[in-house]
Amino acid sequence: MNSADKFLHELEDSPVVMRLREIRDVISTNKKYLEAYQRFLEFQRLVIGNSEENGGSIQTSDRILWQERLDLLQSDPLIQEYLDLIACLNVLIQNVSSTITKMMDFEL
Repeated sequence: MNSADKFLHELEDSPVVMRLREIRDVISTNKKYLEAYQRFLEFQRLVIGNSEENGGSIQTSDRILWQERLDLLQSDPLIQEYLDLIACLNVLIQNVSSTITKMMDFEL
């Protein structure tokens, strides 16, 4: 097993990824969560569509409504934990990517 395979295996078995999977399974089987998420996605599509009509900028009123809907989703502790874990995982991936890029630059 090479270094990349070992890293991916360890990442898949990490507590963060394992907890993300657990929460995802709960969310994906819970009608309340699925409906709330679908409503949020529909609204987000509307906001993006409106922004494209306005030259790519999101109107302040849409931004406020979007944040209110996101806050509503995040008021659920399980959703908040899920989003926090995703943010944590994204930071880890960005750090690994940055490290690999620096290593490649150094070798050149």
